[in-house]
Amino acid sequence: MGPLQLPRTTLTVLLLSCIVFTLATASSLPGSNDQEKLSQTDASYCIATPPTGVQPPVATRRPRTLSTAAGRVVDEFHWLRDDSHSDPEVLGYLTAENAYSDAVLAQVQPLAAQLAAEMEGRLDKPNDPVPVRQGAWWYYERQEEGQRFWLRYRRPAQPAQQQQQHKEGNNKLTAGRTGATTTKHADVAKEQHAAGVGSLAWDEVGPSPDTPEEVVLDPNAECEHALAVLAVEAHSSSMHGTTSDGSGSSGSSSSSSSGGGSNADAEHCDVYGSSVSPDGALVAFGVDVSGSEQYQLLVRRISSGRTVLPAPLPGTSGDYEWAADSAGLFYLTRDSTTNRPWQGWYIGLGNSSSSGGTAAPLLLWQEDNPAFYLSLSRSSSGRFLLLSGASEVTRQVLLMDLQQQAPPSADAWLAPAPRVHGVQQQVVGHWQSWLFLLVVSPDTPNGQLLVAPVHAPQQHTVSAQRLWPRMADTLH
Repeated sequence: MGPLQLPRTTLTVLLLSCIVFTLATASSLPGSNDQEKLSQTDASYCIATPPTGVQPPVATRRPRTLSTAAGRVVDEFHWLRDDSHSDPEVLGYLTAENAYSDAVLAQVQPLAAQLAAEMEGRLDKPNDPVPVRQGAWWYYERQEEGQRFWLRYRRPAQPAQQQQQHKEGNNKLTAGRTGATTTKHADVAKEQHAAGVGSLAWDEVGPSPDTPEEVVLDPNAECEHALAVLAVEAHSSSMHGTTSDGSGSSGSSSSSSSGGGSNADAEHCDVYGSSVSPDGALVAFGVDVSGSEQYQLLVRRISSGRTVLPAPLPGTSGDYEWAADSAGLFYLTRDSTTNRPWQGWYIGLGNSSSSGGTAAPLLLWQEDNPAFYLSLSRSSSGRFLLLSGASEVTRQVLLMDLQQQAPPSADAWLAPAPRVHGVQQQVVGHWQSWLFLLVVSPDTPNGQLLVAPVHAPQQHTVSAQRLWPRMADTLH
């Protein structure tokens, strides 16, 4: 087996670490001759030099005058900007740069692999991951030997009294709880999900090792499959002289003009934003093989691994939130030019326990102000969907009640307060029939806590000054 193939960025960091360590070691030696000898031998071993006959590519200078806020600027390399990621000349130059980088760094691959192995060997790898309770399951992550990404697992949750009975060899659950046997823990968890049981019990002590472990998401397998599909599409495109449409196939992720461009080197892959549906049946996640952080959205059934969407949805930001009934998913997409998250969508998936088809995505919000970026989250109670539009100095939050009976629509958003330049809003909590909002403005730089009724979040009833009179003079 050959040396470990590391990405170029990793090689650069490791080589810099090698040089710094070598020079620092040399400076600590008492004799100047020893310092000079060590710095000339070991330090040179860390430095990659171009092989004979290999020359770096030189970009052509094509002056272009641009009008900016600072005046007129001449940019000689403006032609290298390619927002479509499809200009053959730009892609050809980048390919030449990558080829030169590979040729220069090839001689130090063994050293880089050795440094990476030594650094990794000094890490304390946790053997017992810390589980997190979500609904009727305990979720946790673990990195398997030789795998790049951490796998996400889960076990059904069960009270401590039941766990004690498992230890005693009793296969019956406590009478009056579920009446199921230990072989049906997963079914019990699903029933608890359907019944809305998900709060942490007073005697909960964590997942029992006797319950079956289930793989929720394997990012390593997702990346392997996505890169394989990308390589096939790239080969097919080169054979036919066309570019990939980036639509991918069921369960795959590929690049496109809307998904971040091509990645012929197939070195980058990232899996991001995994989110499990409230009923515990589905997992949504994004895959990026271009490095643009424009993720292809996929939804899989956890029990079988089968994809739910007919094709991956391209260009998403990685923000995914489920409808309360698990029948749909909210997500954001990025602008293909600026890469900012600017559109909020909802796609109906049908009931996750059925095999019903998916509906066409519905646009719920579009942020046309180029200074604002959207983000998606949920309130602490899980009842409200929060859509934040933020610039450097301004933030507005919109809310959607996920318990409403009507299907999601663009008219369902609630605005606790209008968007005002220099004012930043944040929903910090939801309790019973009240929403808590933190507002920072030039008049209240340390924040003002507002309380509003859920049925009318525009009606702010209590201000921070009434709760904490000295808050204006206190940093938080």
